[in-house]
Amino acid sequence: KFEIINSLKPFLFDRRLKILPAQDKVLSMKDNWERAVSNTQGEWISIIGDDDIFSPDLILFIQHFLKTVPNASKYEAFKWKGINFSWSGVNVDGRRNPACIPVDGDTVRVIKSSDHLEGVMSWGKPKRSCGSGPSIYHGLWRRSLIDKVKKLHNGFLFDASIMDYESGYNAMISTDSFIFIDRPFSILGACDKSNSAAVIDYTHKKVALANWLNEGGINDGVPKGLNVPSSLALTIYYLNQFWMKKVNYKTEVNMRNVVEGLAQELVTIDPDYFDIFKDEIISFMKETEFVDFIQYFKPKKREKHKIGWNGYLSGTIIIDPSKYADRVIDFADIAFSLVTPWQRVGSEYNVDANNV
Repeated sequence: KFEIINSLKPFLFDRRLKILPAQDKVLSMKDNWERAVSNTQGEWISIIGDDDIFSPDLILFIQHFLKTVPNASKYEAFKWKGINFSWSGVNVDGRRNPACIPVDGDTVRVIKSSDHLEGVMSWGKPKRSCGSGPSIYHGLWRRSLIDKVKKLHNGFLFDASIMDYESGYNAMISTDSFIFIDRPFSILGACDKSNSAAVIDYTHKKVALANWLNEGGINDGVPKGLNVPSSLALTIYYLNQFWMKKVNYKTEVNMRNVVEGLAQELVTIDPDYFDIFKDEIISFMKETEFVDFIQYFKPKKREKHKIGWNGYLSGTIIIDPSKYADRVIDFADIAFSLVTPWQRVGSEYNVDANNV
């Protein structure tokens, strides 16, 4: 946080910068995001956390895109690949989680919103999540899209407690298409107290979930009296049920894909906690609609230290970020220097509507 404050010092007298004072009570994440966006005035809005960072090239890219691409004004949402960085204190099996930098790809694609939304809501692939779509979190929204989404929720931008996913769903149901960019324009940081860190740390999961419920008071879509294990896949499943009911979206969910994705989630669990987490999930499945699909739940325990190495894998450079410790800006300089220069993204901005 001191690094953030110090980096803002040169801009403290810039009228475009607003620093909102803390309120008398602790606000939930949803209330914080609502408050922040309500104090913005610009045409384009994006949200990141205090352990994240933007590439300054994003502004140059968007400005040039809007001037160069035919009918660019019709696009209201942008999404891009992210770079993952774990701050000190975020560990996998006792050592730093690797930093992942996508370096393979410079395509700009037009994604049909309705098709992508259907794939997400129907759980079209056996993954722990089918994605959030063009979220305002580590994405970019035009002011007109914000106004549309507010009409969905009686004047509020966020209606669920899991706003990053919910906002992506709302963007897809409110637009015909959105832009996806292969080139990363932001770093998704995970500090030791963040929800991102809890995803890979079993002992942190329960504490993070308790704090979440204490601040927000709700776990979207979960039937009353049902205790859900601290699982990303299950959390997103019930969020989807909540969102579909609210906006009257109907589709058949592939429950086998949900369960197989849930099994994949256990790969991220420290092997020391694998059996405990597995038993929790099986007990939960036996008491819910998942009982008929329990035969597809076949998680595999990984080996110690199998996650975390230096090298190149599937278009991503994976490095040990230990030398950067809490110097995320120094890391950002290196990470963004490895990706495609913004001027070359999209091969002179020939937006490909077919390369989806």
